[in-house]
Amino acid sequence: MKVTAKFIFQLPFALKMKEVRSIMPKPIKREGEEIIIYPPVHTKHDMTEKPFWQLKTPKPRKTQLDKLNCFVIDIRRDFQNFKQAEEASGELLLKAREILYQLLNLCRKREILHIGNINVEKLGYRRRFFDANGNILTATGQTNLTLPTPPFASSKWADICQDLASGNLPEIYEILILDAKNVVSSEPRRAVLDASTASEVFIKRFCKSKSRRESAIKSLWENKPELLKELDYLRRTNISVKHEGKCQYRNCEGELKQVDSQQACEFIKAVEDAMQYTKSLTC
Repeated sequence: MKVTAKFIFQLPFALKMKEVRSIMPKPIKREGEEIIIYPPVHTKHDMTEKPFWQLKTPKPRKTQLDKLNCFVIDIRRDFQNFKQAEEASGELLLKAREILYQLLNLCRKREILHIGNINVEKLGYRRRFFDANGNILTATGQTNLTLPTPPFASSKWADICQDLASGNLPEIYEILILDAKNVVSSEPRRAVLDASTASEVFIKRFCKSKSRRESAIKSLWENKPELLKELDYLRRTNISVKHEGKCQYRNCEGELKQVDSQQACEFIKAVEDAMQYTKSLTC
């Protein structure tokens, strides 16, 4: 018995699209199941209302492109019976949330979303089961809040789905940089921690061998001394934050420097530049 578990996640923000061409649902096959990713959609109905009468997936319309507030994810699997599918509902929800988390991070990476850490467990959702003929079997759900975001082109959505299908997901150090950028204006101390951690994770993952790490640092020292100095100041600030709770560092002249939002932005840029330069060494 093929059963489709449809998850409609009502977001705590509203997406804005510049246009709608022919944005079609994207099927992705993973580990013996089929996952259908729909473009962002709009629903004006609170999902706590009963009954939730829209049996079909809501579609984006040109008059509603400034308030797309739902992501829809279908997971299709073969079950012996519907009871077995219901028993797997918790696992299916975890899978849907995993896909949603990846989607949102891809949106952040392509600058469709400008939001901080994503806790998908707090997002409202509606779950519905369908049989192979499209007949609804059962439904449940809850809802959440709203927040505006910048508009984006439909072509970016196609790129995001392609990245998701091919497994081209943001690395953890890229997500940490996104987190740092999101909070840098209001929480420079937290931005410093995220940027420094991103740098450490990148070096550990990209320069796996000791010789490769030493080679990258030597190249930075010879060709990008100012960049290496900025990274060292970031390292010192990170230590100060962790051990003293103070967002500051001593420069090469021994002067104590307080790190504000502007300086934290420069640290983040230094980490990004260092990553880009290190990657270029292997091209």
